[in-house]
Amino acid sequence: MKKIAIIFTCFIMLLSSGLTCSAMEGPIDSPASVSGDGISPRWTAIASISPQYYLESGKLHAYLIVTPYKNGTIDYVKVVVHIRDVNDNSVKKWSQTLYADGMGDFVFGETYTPSRRGEYYMSASIEAYKNGTVIDTAAYDSPNVTF
Repeated sequence: MKKIAIIFTCFIMLLSSGLTCSAMEGPIDSPASVSGDGISPRWTAIASISPQYYLESGKLHAYLIVTPYKNGTIDYVKVVVHIRDVNDNSVKKWSQTLYADGMGDFVFGETYTPSRRGEYYMSASIEAYKNGTVIDTAAYDSPNVTF
């Protein structure tokens, strides 16, 4: 009986470790930062950034969804998005001012067709504004995509 209990416990431990230790790709949530005053969120107005960067039908697709902590806390978002090659040269740049959609998110979406084969990545800088003043900033670099 004791042997069955040990085997059962080992089996449960194996199953639970797979559930609790799995990695997830998804939104980049506001990470915490440690300062002299204690732990505080790194972003104060931006709750998460949901990036998507992929190759489809010979085009690079670059998307960002910026979600505020609460609707109305951000008036608009300015994004500067680059498509860069592996040598860090910018091959395409977009600068846009985004306003909230019906769900309260700020959405950027563009496509680009590279002129030559190679590896590319998306680099984005984000500034959130309230009453004409920057209240939050964030940045994102995607993994490389081979074209």
